[in-house]
Amino acid sequence: MDIAKDLVVTVDDLNSIKFWLMQEIKKLEAERDEFETEEIEFEIEKDEFQQKVEEFEAEKKSFEEEKKGLIEALKNKEEKADLDKKTLAYEQSLMEKKFAILQNGFDELNKDRQEFERAKEAFNAEKAAFSRCSVRGGKNAYDDSSLLFHGVDNLLALKKRYKDLVKIYHPDNLAGDVEAVQIINEEYQILREAL
Repeated sequence: MDIAKDLVVTVDDLNSIKFWLMQEIKKLEAERDEFETEEIEFEIEKDEFQQKVEEFEAEKKSFEEEKKGLIEALKNKEEKADLDKKTLAYEQSLMEKKFAILQNGFDELNKDRQEFERAKEAFNAEKAAFSRCSVRGGKNAYDDSSLLFHGVDNLLALKKRYKDLVKIYHPDNLAGDVEAVQIINEEYQILREAL
């Protein structure tokens, strides 16, 4: 029965156990409330985290699309740059061809100018020689008209020479001269009367 003595619990002991249990229940309830609060906060944080993950995924997708667009734009720019290089090279070769054509044209023009200058100089030399021959001592070359019918000794030869001279010096011809035709006519009349 000694054990029964030890097992005998007093009311104070029961009250103290009850008090302890009440405190433990309060602690457990406080811990449970704290746990529920933490669980609610965790759920809120979990929802916020899920929202951030979704935002991140959307931002990642947007970034990928932007990256894809930039790569495509860069590719287009590279293609445009290549096209521009080809166009520039084509235009440059075209300009070189045009320049070569112009250079050839200028060379031919210069050659023609030199030929013209030579012809002009030759013409001026002939003109000067003709003017030296035609003007002697202030007299006109036509003044010595006896040379026109030199060597003519009969009427038939005189008519033939007259016709030939009129054909040459008629004003409608390139070498024609009115004054020369008048002199030829006068000389012909004089020689015809003489023969």
